[in-house]
Amino acid sequence: MTNHLDRTARHYLYKAIQTFQGGIIIASHDRELLNLMDEIIEVTSLGVFKYGGNYAAYQTHKNITRHAKEAQLADAKKALSKIKKSIQNSIEKHEKRQRHGRALRRANDQPKILLDAMKNKSDQTKGAHRIRHQRMLKNAEDKIYSAKLEVEINDEIHIALSTTKVPPGKMMVDIEELYFSYGNKEIIQDFSLKIQGSERIALIGNNGSGKTTLVKLILKELKPDRGIITIGTERVSYLDQHVNLLKKDLTILENYLHLNPDANENDGYHSLANFLFKNISAQKYVRNLSNGEKLRALLACTLLSRTPPQLLILDEPTNHLDLDSIKSIESALKNYQGTLIVISHDHEFLKSIQIEKTLHAPSFLNNKR
Repeated sequence: MTNHLDRTARHYLYKAIQTFQGGIIIASHDRELLNLMDEIIEVTSLGVFKYGGNYAAYQTHKNITRHAKEAQLADAKKALSKIKKSIQNSIEKHEKRQRHGRALRRANDQPKILLDAMKNKSDQTKGAHRIRHQRMLKNAEDKIYSAKLEVEINDEIHIALSTTKVPPGKMMVDIEELYFSYGNKEIIQDFSLKIQGSERIALIGNNGSGKTTLVKLILKELKPDRGIITIGTERVSYLDQHVNLLKKDLTILENYLHLNPDANENDGYHSLANFLFKNISAQKYVRNLSNGEKLRALLACTLLSRTPPQLLILDEPTNHLDLDSIKSIESALKNYQGTLIVISHDHEFLKSIQIEKTLHAPSFLNNKR
């Protein structure tokens, strides 16, 4: 419900909800809004769960529960490993006794009837052990399966992106005395900005206040009326909320190869797996993906190219994304080591990706930095 609202509109909405005297049910992925709630109801692949308190309280409880379930799964795996080792020891002991029996038979210093009885008993014991071992393994594997059903899939992305690193102090964006107007409407006036090294900058402000215009000027899609814009790298990528770089009628893998013509299929599968598109899921068509999957796929195609961007610009990346998708995108961006410029109204998202500086769009008029 807050996808297209700017900060001012969100503020009024939050205030209205806080002062409303009646009951209210809200379906939203806005964590700032969810923190105003008294109770959280979560719908997951494991069922529907109710948590008392706001989103922060829900997160705390959820993390405790997740760690407990993950510990149960780890214990079940350890138990299976222990059982396998015990079975192997039992088999080795039985085989040692069988080798001793065969040695006696070859020595022929025991009555045949006794040796035959010993062999029959050994075979019966081996058969009984095999049945018991199978039952033990099945019980242990069933416990692992049950524990796995209780653990939600973790969609966080953990990957080193060292090739995106920018040297400290390197001038990445240098804007000097910039002016720009649409007709008679002055949008940017005498604006200057310097971005160095791997800074993380957020552009925030009301809709229509010039954020996207400034980005288009940086990308040279628009020409300034006056002023100079210098970009310190040729490796620049712009990702909008509609992920227009992806071709809808191609698979994720085909898109990767289209955007990275110097790569082969193995490169594509490996890169996409790092962004949680493993094996056959890389063959999904883009038109069938959720909004979160589309953005994750585009990040994989972009950040894991052979020449990934050192300047990454994101325009409203969390619009239309569910919470799990937002978290996976956040985990990827935390690993990014280049310069980051983000347009967003999502305060929690900006905090999570460790934004260092914030530019308020009204400051584009008569402001130097």
